[in-house]
Amino acid sequence: MVMNELRLTQEKNLFIEQLRGMAVLFVLIYHYTNRIPAMYMGSDIAPSVEFFTGKIGVYIFFIISGYLIAKTIRNSETLGEFYAKRLSRIWPLFILANTVIFIWLHYFPTPVVPEGPKDFDVTARTFWDYFGTLFFLEDFGFKWVDGVFWSILVELKYYLYIGIIALIFGKRYLHVFVWIAIILATVDFAVYLHMDVVGDDYVLLNRLLHGIVVAQYLPFFAIGMLLYHREVNLLLGICCVLASAQIIVAASLNPDFQITETIEFLTLFSVFLMFDRLVCKGQITRYVGEYSYSIYLFHQVIGFSLIMMFVPHMGIDMAIIVSFALVMALSVAGSWLAEWRFRRPLTRMLIQGFSMIGLTGKHAALHLKDDEDIEQNKGKVIPARSA
Repeated sequence: MVMNELRLTQEKNLFIEQLRGMAVLFVLIYHYTNRIPAMYMGSDIAPSVEFFTGKIGVYIFFIISGYLIAKTIRNSETLGEFYAKRLSRIWPLFILANTVIFIWLHYFPTPVVPEGPKDFDVTARTFWDYFGTLFFLEDFGFKWVDGVFWSILVELKYYLYIGIIALIFGKRYLHVFVWIAIILATVDFAVYLHMDVVGDDYVLLNRLLHGIVVAQYLPFFAIGMLLYHREVNLLLGICCVLASAQIIVAASLNPDFQITETIEFLTLFSVFLMFDRLVCKGQITRYVGEYSYSIYLFHQVIGFSLIMMFVPHMGIDMAIIVSFALVMALSVAGSWLAEWRFRRPLTRMLIQGFSMIGLTGKHAALHLKDDEDIEQNKGKVIPARSA
């Protein structure tokens, strides 16, 4: 019985890593092939393969996050412990990536798209932008050192909300959060459909729904949480519908979106996944997934800069491949330097800090574990690298 449970856990962890790998590849391929028009990369022709909906990768990350946060919060004794685990997972590597990219921007050129729906310019970043990014202060007017960091802030807001909801509602936290996600996402979608009627008030509503409560992304987190708790029911169906609506909206905002080319890319990607599964036993996507957070942080600005350097010498397609290889090497090094080495020490420091403000005391206890969970966890050794 124990061996069967261990095997299922290993298979589940492998699947999550592979899913992470797929997600980060979606994001990276979109950015490298379609985010910046080829002419601004120094190429007269577009890449041979283009992908138009990179946000799908981010949405997959949010679903995975919802699944893993449900697991983490259930295994946390207090609100402070939960926050400490999540911040220590994100912050060490984020600090390193933010620093490396900030320095890179001062020595290497990046593409500049001055206007239009795909405008892009991160060349002018000050120390204050670096400081603001370091502490996720984009809502207070600071510029991101790298625009992809926006999704990390969305994650942090989700951690904040789900922790408070779990503290207040205890074991009922799941359904409370799911209903909040459904209501807010429905309101957000309704406002989007009628923004011409709402007029100037849309700016304020958009700021509230998107900037503060991240309403459009909550159904993705809810899907992951429901899957972790094995609640395949009407609530899951509603969240899937709302999530699908958000995906359609995101795709429609890309002025270059092509359904035929998207189907062609997904077909090629499916062939790659079959090759990985049949020939490599899924180890390619597993390996990419293992370093997915690091790849996500490092890939955009540095990757764009490298592609610009290489295009005149080897063409757009080869420049993308070589740039990806170099970004992958940097991401692996970054993970070994920061992501795993400092997680546990930072967790201990944060727990000590949170204890000083009362987030680890009895009044901050989450009370989410069942008696069966407590009994099963007795004597278990926590692995060095946890989800």
